[in-house]
Amino acid sequence: MARLILTGTTNFYVSPSGNNANDGLSSSTPWQTVQYAASYMRDKVDLSGYHGIVNLAAGTYAENVAVCGSVMGGIQFFIKGDETTPGNVIVGTGGNAPGIYTRDFGVVTVSGVRILGGVQATQCGVVDIGKSGSSTPTVEFGQATGGVHLNAGDSGYINVIGPYAIVGDAYYHASGNTFGRVNLGGQAVTLPGSRTFYAFINSSFYGQIVANGAETYSGAGAGTGSTGYKYQVAQLGILVHNNVTFPGSGTFLQNPGMVFP
Repeated sequence: MARLILTGTTNFYVSPSGNNANDGLSSSTPWQTVQYAASYMRDKVDLSGYHGIVNLAAGTYAENVAVCGSVMGGIQFFIKGDETTPGNVIVGTGGNAPGIYTRDFGVVTVSGVRILGGVQATQCGVVDIGKSGSSTPTVEFGQATGGVHLNAGDSGYINVIGPYAIVGDAYYHASGNTFGRVNLGGQAVTLPGSRTFYAFINSSFYGQIVANGAETYSGAGAGTGSTGYKYQVAQLGILVHNNVTFPGSGTFLQNPGMVFP
């Protein structure tokens, strides 16, 4: 099958009531799974420098979506749900399995969804989180029991480009390890309720967590409203916090690692 060559920004559609045998090119002929859409973008589309946008209808997508390998004719594609009420579109199965993960130069921008199990970027994969320029959260991080909301490892990269909300617990909220990097992006983060973490921030094995100093945390779970260490930096991890105060009832663990104000 010849690739679909885009001639402009093109929308694709997914719905829990769809069918992967559909063409995915209209809201009346949607695919059923986000994984099918992600694989289709890699295997059957030539972006030709344009944007490919995978639009998710309201509902629950109980799947762990892998974005593996680069797309042709561009750098990335977009997964977009309900940017006004992200909780209307749920992706993931929860626990410590990431709802969306990238590897092998896979690159995706995610907005308008509640993610269960967090996101993971590894082996040169990249995830951009949120909608740039938005004044309200366009991504929600739900329950990731034993897992990580923002997890970059093995030279993976996560870049936060818009405000988001934390509505579920995790072992770590953001973790950089083995040369992975999380850029917190100076964004506003809302914690509507108290959350539980082992540590809000973790950096280890030459991983990096970088705050630019403009990050803000608000809601009942901000400050000491959430439990756990504010950060853990170990085994040559790097944290650049620029005097940002992270949520957590504890202070910090540093053994050994590098922390820069």
